Amino acid sequence: MGAIVAMLVARAGDPDKAVVISYIGELVVDGLAVWDLLQSGDVEVRLASGETYLLGESTVLRLA
Repeated sequence: MGAIVAMLVARAGDPDKAVVISYIGELVVDGLAVWDLLQSGDVEVRLASGETYLLGESTVLRLA
């Protein structure tokens, strides 16, 4: 996986969260999603199917 995936997994601080980040990273690598690291430290994930999620410190929020 890419460097950003490794960085996000390393900072997850929780093994379960690291697994979720890894799987989302695989979607990004496979071209099925894109993500942006926001200034707040949260991650915005946009799936190819149209859904958008905000990955916060302890929550996942569906935006669209």
